[in-house]
Amino acid sequence: MSAFKVALGRLGFELDARAGRAAHEVHDDSLRRLPWAPRSVEPTLAVRLPGMVTIHKPADWEVDGAASEPGEHLPLSSYLQSLFRRSECPLVWDTGQSYGFLHRLDIPSSGLVLCGTSFQGYYALRLQLDTHRLRREYLVLGHNMAPSGLTEIVARVDVAPDPSQRKSISDSGRPSQTMLVVSAHVRQRQAGLPEPGGNMFITAIRIATGRRHQIRAHMRHAGHPSIADARYTCREVRVAADRDSQNSSSNAAAKQSNLQSNYNNSSCCSHDLHTSFCDVGLFSTEVLRVCY
Repeated sequence: MSAFKVALGRLGFELDARAGRAAHEVHDDSLRRLPWAPRSVEPTLAVRLPGMVTIHKPADWEVDGAASEPGEHLPLSSYLQSLFRRSECPLVWDTGQSYGFLHRLDIPSSGLVLCGTSFQGYYALRLQLDTHRLRREYLVLGHNMAPSGLTEIVARVDVAPDPSQRKSISDSGRPSQTMLVVSAHVRQRQAGLPEPGGNMFITAIRIATGRRHQIRAHMRHAGHPSIADARYTCREVRVAADRDSQNSSSNAAAKQSNLQSNYNNSSCCSHDLHTSFCDVGLFSTEVLRVCY
């Protein structure tokens, strides 16, 4: 292993030298300006070491790369490029190398992302990640009261066949293992509603494999989907409302019918979604609550 490590270091050094020479031929060496979006939270630099950084990614930012398409989400590479010039760190400007990112973190999630700012640093981190010397751990809020005995989820993950992601667990998928510890049970209370919002739990998760959307798919497969996840979402939707409105009952019935039609056709719900509504009485405000 030590000889391989030395060889990998030499390869990284040579690639850094080549990338540096190519970067000096580019005339524009300015830092990139961060894209602006309403109510967006900017990433922060958690750790900075020679050749590597750790970034705290907020929700709604995308860990982008060669396969990414321009879209509505903010690219995390733009944050890196606002810190490091092309002449200093060519790797973080290289689309073909995924800007030096070592792993993904789903767009709705927040957390730490490892990134190499040089090839030497990138290969050093990649070697540790691929030999399981680096462990990835997550904190997830899930629906319902998961039993304390829920410590492992083993199911094959396959997200390719179905764009809706509703059939991501299948025998044709890749072997995947998720280990978890149920840390706490939580009762949600929503202001203005006559009853509690539902039961939830907090779990610490460690993954032995890193399949795309593995945690979200496994959580739903175990019957405890993560909170506020529109893609791996519920089989039932309940709409609740306060009873203080002076609207007529006929208007309430019309709204209920419209809501049922809208949510049955919602893009975040698949054909197997069953929509049911509780007795809401007279509507003044509608509150959508996901029920698992």
